[in-house]
Amino acid sequence: GALLLRSRVELAQGDHERAIDLARRAVVRSEGNRDTGIFLHNLAATLSMWGVADEAAEVHALALQHELSPVQRHVARASLALRDASQEGDLKEIARFLGELAGEQERAGFRRYAAISRLNLSGVHLWIGDGNAGRQEAARAEALLGGTGSNSLERVTATTMKAVALAQMGRLDEARLVMPKPGQLASTQIVEVGLETARMELEFGSTEAAALALPSMDPDAYSRSHQGIHYLLAGEIAFRLGDHDRAAQMLQALSRVGCADAAGKLREAILRTRMSLWGDSSNVAALAAEAVRIAAAQNTPRGQYTIADGFTVTGFAKGAAMIGP
Repeated sequence: GALLLRSRVELAQGDHERAIDLARRAVVRSEGNRDTGIFLHNLAATLSMWGVADEAAEVHALALQHELSPVQRHVARASLALRDASQEGDLKEIARFLGELAGEQERAGFRRYAAISRLNLSGVHLWIGDGNAGRQEAARAEALLGGTGSNSLERVTATTMKAVALAQMGRLDEARLVMPKPGQLASTQIVEVGLETARMELEFGSTEAAALALPSMDPDAYSRSHQGIHYLLAGEIAFRLGDHDRAAQMLQALSRVGCADAAGKLREAILRTRMSLWGDSSNVAALAAEAVRIAAAQNTPRGQYTIADGFTVTGFAKGAAMIGP
């Protein structure tokens, strides 16, 4: 128990590596005890907060084989759903599961966990291409988290997702008003909002506005998941501005941390294909085929449109034709 408490203290103080180490040691000491599930759950939650999503999901799967409270079981199931959403599965099926899970959590009175499930459901809807559903789920998550009067990271994230949804619906000016302002935020929230604003501007506004919105902090200070988002956005922005050397540097950095979400994986594949077309085109066919494969696995019209548009813009008509109309 002492190691578990110490890991939580270290996590609260921002020392994620120390927190993870203590959480791992707590699991080892608990082996064979009836509380093993609790210690596994703590390790998984700690890994998740530092952005190590794949391992967190694996540990949550182990935790589900042990005794857990109803709340902990809901969290573990949500973690597994998010792992699936971050990979290459059918996003429509994942959206269905997240909606059912959120409903169960609300009926059980687990408002915060229901909010997080709806927040992640919003992100899946946005990638599927249903901006209105994404906006509705983000608004429901925001309300469950206490509304705009709450300063929690989750609530701020819900508000940013609502803004992105509005932009996707063609209401960019309104989205910019809804997006939280940096002066009202803590440092971790500034990173979250800055990255989402940059993504919104890159997709629905201008490349110049996206470049201005991208946080200027050292990405090494971010969580691992935020690092991946930063490097991907920075690479996309650099490519659009014609700075191909910078784009290549960002892709190299991205290779170390990876993308934690399904949309990011496809966008990374498209950027690598574009960079190959610009430079060494010897492996462009293989890169394009990989992007097409990911888009097909995700089964989303928006993903297919994104890849077709990406290939058409770069002149790789064959890649666009590979996925059909």
